Amino acid sequence: MYSRFDITVGSLLYRDDYRDYYLAKGWRGSLDWKMNSALNAKVAFNDERQSGVSRNTNYSIFPESYDCRVNPAINDGYLRSVDLSLNLDTRKFLDTGMSMRSDEGSNYWVCKADVETSSPRFLNSAFSFDRFHLEVMRHQMAFASGYLNVWAASGTAIGKLPVQRMFEIQSAYGGYSEGETLETLAVRRLLTTTSIVVAVDHDFANSLFRWSNIPLVRDAWFNVRLFAHGAAADGYSPMAEVGFGLVNILPFIRTNFAWCVAGACRGFAWTIGTAMGI
Repeated sequence: MYSRFDITVGSLLYRDDYRDYYLAKGWRGSLDWKMNSALNAKVAFNDERQSGVSRNTNYSIFPESYDCRVNPAINDGYLRSVDLSLNLDTRKFLDTGMSMRSDEGSNYWVCKADVETSSPRFLNSAFSFDRFHLEVMRHQMAFASGYLNVWAASGTAIGKLPVQRMFEIQSAYGGYSEGETLETLAVRRLLTTTSIVVAVDHDFANSLFRWSNIPLVRDAWFNVRLFAHGAAADGYSPMAEVGFGLVNILPFIRTNFAWCVAGACRGFAWTIGTAMGI
């Protein structure tokens, strides 16, 4: 979700590291089969001794009155698992000079199905579970010279998932958000054994300003987007939020204004992020 650069900046400036860490010693191997330009299959094997780690530093560039967050405990043990995944990606990409950006002017699908199994009997693992995850995103050119994104992800498991393999519902990070986060989520993130998250986002480009036909306003350079996010997770009440955003108000920068309408979220959130496509 958040890049190493994002995490590094947050940690160095104000001692806020979004990630949880644990130690993994062992190896991983995988085989990939590229069926065609859009479809890819992968089988992977993990053999790792996983254990919790302590906090190593309290350093930050600017002095703070609080310590860095302690890593939460995990389920220690040997995790041996087989992971089967199937990926469909029909995007076309544009070279911006700094990175490859998906072509928002074309329709596409991005889908991933993943099954992971771990067994003491067959794999000599310390854990016994079957983990299922499905993610689907549709990018569709829509009315008003804009586009519609519909994204959904769902996960569940049979058996007892270790903490480090639970599903996450992501939140904003220090006023910054990327991807399909719940902007108003009241906690850093939710860990659960069963979850579903849905995000619907319509970007109107600058057509709303053109329709107004108001001098200066009709020539606005940035886009307007409307969005709705929802999530449900085992052990939590359903969550939902709605809002709007301004895209490219500065080059490749967007800002979001979101309101919580149900569940474990705060009333209002204002965040910023990048507008570089998915």
